[in-house]
This record gives sequence, structure tokens and C-alpha cells, in this order.
Amino acid sequence: IIILLNYYIKCKSYLEIFVNDTLGKLMPNVSIGLHDNNGHQCRYNTKRSSSKMTYTSNRLIQSQTSQLSSDNKIQLGIVIALGGHSSTYYDYGLYGSINGIMAIWDGWVDNFLSVTAETTSLIMLFDDRDYRRLNITMSKKEYLDIILIKNMGASPVNCIRHKHRFSTNSDTDIPKSVNYDKFKQYMSNGCTNELTIDQGYYIYYINFADNKTVYLFVSIYIFPPPDWAKSLDEEYLYTHWRPSHIKRFKTNYGYVKLTNWYSYHMFTLRLLDFFDYVGKLDNDVSFLQKFPYSNLPKLLIDNNAKVLSTHDGFYNDAPQVSQGVRECIYDYINSEIETCKRIDAANFDVIPNGYNSHPDFWVGNLNATFRAHFLIVWLGLYTSPEVISLARYWNDRNPRGMWDYRWGDQQWWPRPLAIFSEGNISSDIYHCTLLDDQINEVRNISSIYLWHKEWPRFGTLLRTNYFNINGSNKIERQKIYDIASKP
Repeated sequence: IIILLNYYIKCKSYLEIFVNDTLGKLMPNVSIGLHDNNGHQCRYNTKRSSSKMTYTSNRLIQSQTSQLSSDNKIQLGIVIALGGHSSTYYDYGLYGSINGIMAIWDGWVDNFLSVTAETTSLIMLFDDRDYRRLNITMSKKEYLDIILIKNMGASPVNCIRHKHRFSTNSDTDIPKSVNYDKFKQYMSNGCTNELTIDQGYYIYYINFADNKTVYLFVSIYIFPPPDWAKSLDEEYLYTHWRPSHIKRFKTNYGYVKLTNWYSYHMFTLRLLDFFDYVGKLDNDVSFLQKFPYSNLPKLLIDNNAKVLSTHDGFYNDAPQVSQGVRECIYDYINSEIETCKRIDAANFDVIPNGYNSHPDFWVGNLNATFRAHFLIVWLGLYTSPEVISLARYWNDRNPRGMWDYRWGDQQWWPRPLAIFSEGNISSDIYHCTLLDDQINEVRNISSIYLWHKEWPRFGTLLRTNYFNINGSNKIERQKIYDIASKP
């Protein structure tokens, strides 16, 4: 009870989401608010107790949230970046990433969201480039309504309010319920399903038969270009740009831009302040049967893990796309040493905390990693000021960084663990072998819960459109698939 009270008392704001004239979901701001702080290992007026590189948790420590997770109070936001496709590589047809997600959407709803709804929300970011290129409507709200309501079967929430708190010594201003008169007052003041943080969201929901509701935070999002490309024509880059050091490797500008967005820019979303965990899910992942876990945050907490991966163990990524990772990481460590020398000349050693406890991530050219098409990370570590500092350095590295070598986000995810974590490699990462589609996709389809690039579904995207401007439903999409999947 004390932890639960502190959990609410410390939050600076919360979201009230109303559905059918009642409070459907209350989401407190659970961030400690450290993400904008100086993330250097040595700071003025701060004495270091060890030379090991450490992080400052930006959420309640996981061990303090066990009961909260059992009560479904610990929330997971799964982010899907929808864009980056072109007519050269990663071609998903006329409607690009919208067509891609509609091809697998019904499996997501029936097999994943229906199971995890009480602790999971989707954060869907549709690329502004696609919105402008498709030119379906001039209204962003209408554009999203066509996708979410007419095709995905969602409904807009009645009202969402971003409520700022004034009291700091009691939980009496956290509403347990909101009466109808109060709700009507909100509506009369112009409350809608629009949330004006980050680049703006519209909020939708899907109800399930067992009274579960999943909430969808949806935005038309401008994915920021790198500094070197800000004065260039991005459409030209989408067609013609290739990483300079791997000319033969199949990739394009959109892939590198959107994939590496997860390594830094995602963690700057203020919407994540309302979640303890964030997931990353590609829109080419299919959920084939009912998901085995209803509460993924609790699964990580119970296993004392900071990351959930669907891959059984690790794999070595292609050497050509791991070039430069070792140099980047050691240059970052050396820059921290130089900072420490300026601040404390007698105590400037900087040693990665995970150098001995995470040895797999320090071998060779640092290409050992785990699959990243579906994973979950704890925001206490990944939005700590130290990790944000590293992420900014990683993202800004040019030349000889992601834009020369086509790093994907799979090169990024192990780095915070290897440098800052106080745990060990066997506990920090929960390898969910039950979800490992890398082993089973050929042997026994009936045993797979999720499948990356499901075949032949993935091969139908250029043959047909699962998205329809006038609307579509599950039955119609299944008929489209049955026809398009024939040899």
C-alpha cells in the first residue's frame, strides 16, 4: 500500500481517458524526470564512489513494483514506427507501411492485444511523409479515422485530459472515479480524443468480450532527418542513397532512418513518461495464436530482467553492418574519461559496469546481439540520463556511424546493458524461448506464437491492398489474403 501511495504521490501529472461517459483508464506520470539531466559519469558537486560506469534509474526500481505489476498498475507502451518504405527496397505497395500493418492487424487484435490489453497500449506513429505522399485528405484527424475506424475497427475515446497535479503530499487529487456531471463539464469545455504532447496524438480504443479495453495512441509523426540531410531532398535520398561503406548490402535511406529512430529519438517522447516499460514491434511481425502472457511487465519483474527478447540466446550480426560499433563505444568511453579529468583530476577512471558481467557484448567488433523485431525494455535504465547521453552520442555519430555502415537498432539495444548495468547477462535479458520463431518457423507452424515475416503473407504485399480508403474488415482482408497467397 505504501509503495502504491508513493507511486501516485510522486507523479507530476496523469492522463484521464474517458470512454462511453466514464473514466476508462487513469495513467499517472511515472517518470522520475531525469531524462533531461546531465548524463556524464562525472558531474560537478557529485562525488563518485566507484570507477564503474553506472546509471540513475528514471523509474521506481523494479523490485519495488512487484505488487503494482500484480495489480496491473505497471504499464507497457509498444511503439510502432510506420514508414520508411520506398519503391526500391522494403516496398509494401501503394500504401506502404499502412498496407503492411493491415496485412497482419487481425492477428495482432485477436491473438495479442486481446490478451495483453490490461497492461499494454499501442503507440502508433504514421510517417508524415506517407500522409503527404498519399494525399488522401488534408485533415490529419480524418486520415487517422480512415485507418483506425474504417479499417482497424477502433473507436475514438470520448475525451482525454492531461491533468497536472498541484498537491504533493496526498493522493486525494487522484480520482478513483469521475461522475457524469463532471464528464459533461469536460465535454462542454471542448474535450476531444486529441492529446497535445510530443507532435500530438489521437486516442482510440478497442473493446473485447471479456471487458478488456486496449488503447491506441496514434500520431502523424515527422521522423527527424539526420543533420547532414536536413538541407537535402529526402525523396531523392529514399530512392538513391546507400550507405557508403556497404554498397552491395540491400538497404535504403528509409530503413536506416526509421530503424535508428528507436535508438534515441523514441526515448525523447514525453508520452513514455506514463509507462514503465516500452516495447518495439515491427509491422512485419504476425501473431499466429493466443499470446501466452497477459502481463509482460510482470514477466520481466518476476525474472529481474531489464530486457525481453524473443530470441533464444544471441546471434552475431553481419560483420559489414557492425563496422564502427566498437570504435563508437570506445570513443564514447574516452570522451567520458576526458570529462572526468576536467572535473576530478584525481578520480577519472571510467570502466564499463558490464565489462565482466556481459562478456558476450565485448567480443570482436561487438556484433553479438539479439533479435529486435519484438522486444521490451525497462525505461528505468533506457531513459536514465546516462543512457540518454550515450544514445545521443550514438545517434549523432557521423561519419563512420549508422549512416556509413547501416546500423540497425539491433546494434543499439545491448549497449546500455554492456556499459551501465549492475546485473549480469543471464538475468538482465529474459530470453523468451516460448516466442522464438527463429527455431520453429520451418519445423512446426502450429507451435509459433509470433512469426517475423510470415510467409506467404509477407510476399502478398506487392500483389494486393489490405488497406481500403472506403473501409475494410477482417472477413474481407482474409478473402484478399486467400486470393493473393495462391502461387
